[in-house]
Amino acid sequence: MFRKAGENIRYGDPFVINVDDNNRNRQLKIFDVVSYLAGNSPLKTTTISEKTGEPVEKDVFSVNRIRNEVFSEPTDLYKDQLTNLEDLVTSENITIDKLKSALGAFGNRTTSQLNNYKFGSGLDIHHTTSVASSRKLLNHLPIEERGQVLKMMADRGFVGSTHVTQDYHAYFDPEHRAAHYAIVSGIPYKGDTMRNLGDVKNMTNKQLADYYYDVTGNLQTKLAENADNYAFMARELYAQKLKERAGLEVKPEQLGSSAILPGKNISLSKLIKQETEKRLTNEEARQLSKDVVAEMYPDGVNSIIPTSRVIFDTPAQIEKMHGKDRREKIEKIRQSAKEYNAKGLQLHPGSMEELSKAVKVRELIDLLGASI
Repeated sequence: MFRKAGENIRYGDPFVINVDDNNRNRQLKIFDVVSYLAGNSPLKTTTISEKTGEPVEKDVFSVNRIRNEVFSEPTDLYKDQLTNLEDLVTSENITIDKLKSALGAFGNRTTSQLNNYKFGSGLDIHHTTSVASSRKLLNHLPIEERGQVLKMMADRGFVGSTHVTQDYHAYFDPEHRAAHYAIVSGIPYKGDTMRNLGDVKNMTNKQLADYYYDVTGNLQTKLAENADNYAFMARELYAQKLKERAGLEVKPEQLGSSAILPGKNISLSKLIKQETEKRLTNEEARQLSKDVVAEMYPDGVNSIIPTSRVIFDTPAQIEKMHGKDRREKIEKIRQSAKEYNAKGLQLHPGSMEELSKAVKVRELIDLLGASI
């Protein structure tokens, strides 16, 4: 099931695993604190809703996803972004706009990798194992120890956001949702592969890496493999319709491929997407994907998992169907998951000490209006 890190190098920069890089680890601690303060900032911005025309208030900073991505990455993918952030917060010219841009650059860097797999409109790029589950697993460790465990995980399976240590899948929405469904209490529920890690704060080193794959990593891999069976059939249909509507002939296995053809400098999937956009309007390209989904998955994700739902049955319903003992057991599982996921942003041990050496923390706190 697993392959060694680096076996799937197929395109682009030869990223390397560098968890032992002291300079990078220092920069990760700075990122940890800066993104933590930004995520706790009360600053708001107001935009106008396209649907209602009414003003909508949003947080200036949204950092959960980029923290998941950065702290699940064992390679030097974010080398430039980490350096730029450090340069900014050690300068005399820190502003809200510059901080927002510097933090947003991490998400843009991830997107640049994911786009190598996108062959058409309306696609989601799915990590074989989620970045959120990796980040949650290791959040209680100092940055250096986190990196060592992440390296062990990369040697066993799929982590991070580069082709060196992760396998990606280009999915239509029903396929993507199916790849996130795990069975808890007899009911498929989106997100349980990440939510139910439980309390791992007393685990370290190989024990932690082993626990990850036993509890969720192997399961997430299997879910992706299951979704791939449906995805290939959808790609066969997509290829057929692409030939009919755009005169572009491709093989189903080329759709979602990150391979680079001789003489080209971008992935095969990006080439197909670019050529499609030359032959079809944006609306025609979107309609092509919509028609494939409508034909393949007339009931959405229920076409793949007939019993899927995005909410749990109520405790009363569980007791009626399965009995009181089953209800009590399921409620205990849910409460544990709720408590674990309600902790919000958490600093890695030792990060604040590193930042205090590098920047005037009080000035940063005052600028963001945040608190430790």
